[in-house]
Amino acid sequence: MERELRKRPWRRLHAMAVLAGGLAPLTAPPASLAGPTGDTVIQIDFVETHDRLPPDEWPGIVAKHQIVATLSAGNQVTENNQTIVGRRNFVKQGQNSESLGDNSAKVVWHVLGPHQLQRIFAGRQYLMMADIDISGQSCGVRIKWLLQKGYSDIITRRADNGEFAHFSLPKLVSAQCSIR
Repeated sequence: MERELRKRPWRRLHAMAVLAGGLAPLTAPPASLAGPTGDTVIQIDFVETHDRLPPDEWPGIVAKHQIVATLSAGNQVTENNQTIVGRRNFVKQGQNSESLGDNSAKVVWHVLGPHQLQRIFAGRQYLMMADIDISGQSCGVRIKWLLQKGYSDIITRRADNGEFAHFSLPKLVSAQCSIR
């Protein structure tokens, strides 16, 4: 287990988040989400700013994110992600699929209550959490970033060349959620 945590540091972050926050995954999505086909699509759009830190500083980087998550039968969550970064509009796309409450993934979805979901992304030295509140066919989202204890910045890939660099913790500019 310790060797696995060293190979994949995001697992240690996720394990710490689960223990610290008491996030016990439930096994079923909120009943109010299921549509006629049983699938529910939640779209989260948010904008954040961050700075690239020395030695190659770049302050005020703006990133626009879109996460489209499909919750389907069997507690499966499938995501399509798109991020547009900076003035040159570098586009990063990704996909993943896991089960609700599957704690082995880099992105984890939890049911917090009858009308609440939580998405946790474990990055290097940080967690990104999205708390989603559902009311009928509408939703709201709160997004926050948390540094791992002992760190003052995050490490992630640069959008322009894919190399790892140090960045400040992102600051949320705007966020919205919709259900389709």
